[in-house]
Amino acid sequence: MSFAPRLDPALPSALVDAVCERLESVCFHPDAPEHFVVPTYSVRSPGFDRRRYWRGPVWLNTNWLLWRGLRLHGRTALADEIATSSLALVGRSGFREYFEPFDGSGHGSDDFSWRASLAIDFLRSAT
Repeated sequence: MSFAPRLDPALPSALVDAVCERLESVCFHPDAPEHFVVPTYSVRSPGFDRRRYWRGPVWLNTNWLLWRGLRLHGRTALADEIATSSLALVGRSGFREYFEPFDGSGHGSDDFSWRASLAIDFLRSAT
């Protein structure tokens, strides 16, 4: 299921509710004492892989899009959770390409400057 429709300002509230319900499910909120949202693939799917591109890691760029869409539709609590989780990943592992959703370790390339700009946007909008 794609979460991209939340970026549509005209998305009917029933669809926003359905997308948010899926986003808040255990499929995208790993059931672990410490976890980070939002994995790019359902953690309940057989194809989930915490380190494989687009099969499970958390990416700041997709989190930023989710955050923007949630704010657009007034879902500030969930948007804030995504921003907080994203900033915690950066604090733990730096401006990495992607992050493991269970332990927050950073993988791929490091020191992405555009990741820093997304983190700044999270921080700027929190005040």
